[in-house]
Amino acid sequence: MAAHRRKVDLVELEWLYRSRYARFRRVAFALLRDHEDGGEAVQEAFTRAVRANASFRGESELEASVWHTFRTVSWVRGSGRIVIVMRALRSRFMALPSVVEA
Repeated sequence: MAAHRRKVDLVELEWLYRSRYARFRRVAFALLRDHEDGGEAVQEAFTRAVRANASFRGESELEASVWHTFRTVSWVRGSGRIVIVMRALRSRFMALPSVVEA
Protein backbone atom coordinates (compact mmCIF):
# COMPACT_ATOMS: atom_id res chain seq x y z
CA MET A 1 0.00 0.00 0.00
CA ALA A 2 1.39 3.40 -0.95
CA ALA A 3 2.02 5.91 1.81
CA HIS A 4 -0.59 8.65 2.05
CA ARG A 5 0.82 11.96 0.89
CA ARG A 6 -0.75 15.31 1.38
CA LYS A 7 0.10 18.35 -0.65
CA VAL A 8 1.79 21.32 0.90
CA ASP A 9 -0.87 23.84 1.82
CA LEU A 10 0.42 26.91 0.00
CA VAL A 11 -1.68 29.22 2.18
CA GLU A 12 -0.09 27.68 5.27
CA LEU A 13 3.35 27.97 3.66
CA GLU A 14 2.76 31.64 2.85
CA TRP A 15 1.62 32.28 6.43
CA LEU A 16 4.74 30.52 7.71
CA TYR A 17 6.93 32.61 5.42
CA ARG A 18 5.34 35.89 6.47
CA SER A 19 5.17 35.13 10.19
CA ARG A 20 8.56 33.41 10.63
CA TYR A 21 10.68 35.16 8.01
CA ALA A 22 12.49 37.40 10.53
CA ARG A 23 13.30 34.41 12.73
CA PHE A 24 14.65 32.43 9.78
CA ARG A 25 16.79 35.44 8.78
CA ARG A 26 18.23 35.81 12.31
CA VAL A 27 19.13 32.13 12.46
CA ALA A 28 20.54 32.29 8.93
CA PHE A 29 22.78 35.20 9.89
CA ALA A 30 23.90 33.42 13.06
CA LEU A 31 24.79 30.34 11.04
CA LEU A 32 26.27 31.94 7.94
CA ARG A 33 27.51 35.30 9.26
CA ASP A 34 26.42 36.93 6.03
CA HIS A 35 23.13 38.74 5.43
CA GLU A 36 23.04 38.04 1.70
CA ASP A 37 23.82 34.32 2.06
CA GLY A 38 21.31 34.11 4.90
CA GLY A 39 18.54 35.68 2.86
CA GLU A 40 19.28 33.37 -0.05
CA ALA A 41 19.24 30.33 2.25
CA VAL A 42 15.79 31.30 3.57
CA GLN A 43 14.48 31.87 0.04
CA GLU A 44 15.90 28.56 -1.14
CA ALA A 45 14.35 26.64 1.75
CA PHE A 46 10.89 28.02 1.03
CA THR A 47 11.33 27.55 -2.71
CA ARG A 48 12.22 23.91 -2.12
CA ALA A 49 9.11 23.54 0.06
CA VAL A 50 6.91 24.79 -2.79
CA ARG A 51 8.66 22.55 -5.32
CA ALA A 52 8.42 19.52 -3.01
CA ASN A 53 4.66 19.82 -3.00
CA ALA A 54 4.15 16.43 -4.64
CA SER A 55 6.62 14.60 -2.42
CA PHE A 56 5.64 16.09 0.95
CA ARG A 57 4.63 13.08 3.03
CA GLY A 58 2.87 15.01 5.76
CA GLU A 59 4.59 12.94 8.45
CA SER A 60 5.71 16.10 10.23
CA GLU A 61 4.46 19.62 10.60
CA LEU A 62 5.12 21.86 7.62
CA GLU A 63 7.17 24.25 9.75
CA ALA A 64 9.43 21.44 10.96
CA SER A 65 9.90 20.32 7.37
CA VAL A 66 10.87 23.83 6.26
CA TRP A 67 13.30 24.20 9.19
CA HIS A 68 14.89 20.87 8.23
CA THR A 69 15.26 22.01 4.63
CA PHE A 70 16.61 25.36 5.80
CA ARG A 71 19.19 23.62 7.98
CA THR A 72 20.30 21.51 5.02
CA VAL A 73 20.54 24.54 2.72
CA SER A 74 22.48 26.46 5.37
CA TRP A 75 24.83 23.51 5.83
CA VAL A 76 25.64 23.43 2.14
CA ARG A 77 26.04 27.20 1.92
CA GLY A 78 28.05 27.38 5.12
CA SER A 79 30.50 24.62 4.21
CA GLY A 80 30.68 23.45 7.78
CA ARG A 81 30.44 26.82 9.55
CA ILE A 82 27.16 25.65 11.04
CA VAL A 83 28.98 23.05 13.15
CA ILE A 84 31.18 25.70 14.74
CA VAL A 85 28.23 27.96 15.53
CA MET A 86 26.09 25.11 16.89
CA ARG A 87 28.92 23.97 19.15
CA ALA A 88 29.35 27.51 20.44
CA LEU A 89 25.62 27.85 21.08
CA ARG A 90 25.51 24.45 22.80
CA SER A 91 28.42 25.33 25.08
CA ARG A 92 26.75 28.63 26.02
CA PHE A 93 23.46 26.86 26.67
CA MET A 94 25.13 24.19 28.79
CA ALA A 95 26.84 26.89 30.86
CA LEU A 96 23.52 28.45 31.87
CA PRO A 97 22.34 27.62 35.38
CA SER A 98 19.36 25.33 35.37
CA VAL A 99 16.11 26.59 36.78
CA VAL A 100 14.26 24.22 39.05
CA GLU A 101 10.80 24.95 40.34
CA ALA A 102 10.28 24.24 44.00
